[in-house]
Amino acid sequence: MKCGKCCGEELMTDDKRICCANVEEGRLTYYTTQQLDIHHYSCCNGTSYNSKEQLCCGGAVSTQLITNSLDCCAGQSFDQREQICCAGRLFNRTDYDTCCGGQPIVHANQLCCGCQALPRSLNMRCCGVATYDRRSQFCCKDTVYDDADYDYATYQRLACCESTPYDRQTAGCCRKEIYNLAEEACCLGTLNNRTTEGALYCCGRNLIVLNNQGCCGNKIYNRTTEICCGGQVSDRGDATRCCGVYPHNPVRQLCCLGNVIESSSRNERCCGDKVYDVERQCCRAFRHILTGVACGFFNKYGDFLL
Repeated sequence: MKCGKCCGEELMTDDKRICCANVEEGRLTYYTTQQLDIHHYSCCNGTSYNSKEQLCCGGAVSTQLITNSLDCCAGQSFDQREQICCAGRLFNRTDYDTCCGGQPIVHANQLCCGCQALPRSLNMRCCGVATYDRRSQFCCKDTVYDDADYDYATYQRLACCESTPYDRQTAGCCRKEIYNLAEEACCLGTLNNRTTEGALYCCGRNLIVLNNQGCCGNKIYNRTTEICCGGQVSDRGDATRCCGVYPHNPVRQLCCLGNVIESSSRNERCCGDKVYDVERQCCRAFRHILTGVACGFFNKYGDFLL
């Protein structure tokens, strides 16, 4: 037995039906639809309609003569091929083709800058609610600057820091503040003075001097006495390399799958995370250590080899 669902006081057991409510009359009504189009049916003030072929606007159903040609404008249906809706008002599309601040404009002749309709020309662009000529002016956050204030080379390097232009060759922008690249450095939004001699680089929010300092993650460490392994700072000791997150001296230690193991013989090698003696033992499948005759194998002629 097929389960159904209620539509008011009636039971709908047919999956080709839709239940629609008429809010004004306070009633529920169900309608039969085409099974293949059930997903395209919706309700419009108590009446079902096919959203592929019709439009519900202001509680009334209109038929789409051409697919998606109709739209709503303040509860009134209109043909988008003939009219345009701006802020709830209809205008003839023969005169206009887009909207700006609730008013119709012709895109080819006008720019919409901050909801203001302004005359358009070839090199004009918007800068806030005004226009500027990109050949001779520069825009920074709604403020227009003339290139006459800069030589040509500087003008080509200009960038904006909020509403103020700056020369990217000599200055930078750090958290909305312009700074001198030769005197300061911006590290994760924090300004640092370049007072220390040497090449300075950021490490987190601070500066480091590369000749004796290093950066481990966002931590500064002394490269002479410390070592950075896997983002962790450790005492260097006699270590020259890393084994995972641990310091490692390959002269006296082995690094086996991230484990540092003291080595007592030049014959020792790694077998997985363990150590074996190559003269007395063998490693199978990179994890099993075997001893003596168990290390033998057969060649293609059937001879047993040690």
